[in-house]
Amino acid sequence: RESLLAEMGVALREDGGTVGVFSPKNIPHLVNLNEDPLMSECLLYHLKEGFTRVGRVDVDIKLSGQFIKEQHCLFHCNTNENGEVIVTLESCEGAETYVNGKQVTEPLVLKSGQ
Repeated sequence: RESLLAEMGVALREDGGTVGVFSPKNIPHLVNLNEDPLMSECLLYHLKEGFTRVGRVDVDIKLSGQFIKEQHCLFHCNTNENGEVIVTLESCEGAETYVNGKQVTEPLVLKSGQ
């Protein structure tokens, strides 16, 4: 039971009580960051193999906000010959997408923690 829950990202205390959820390191994911530590890491988005579409309409990850386009950006996840998952971010036409304060103007290969 514990190993199955761990695979799904559920952490348990020694007494069997639930501590919280996490994303296994081998599954690409996004977490939210916030100046308020109580709000940081409250949202977790898993990126699926192939394409994950982000935006406001008909997407896999739905966001809202004044500057979010209907189709905002794409994440492409594929596994290389070494078994490593490669995640590439591509901004959609007319959308402003940033990584660490720098605008993404061409496809960008992401690294863990970036």
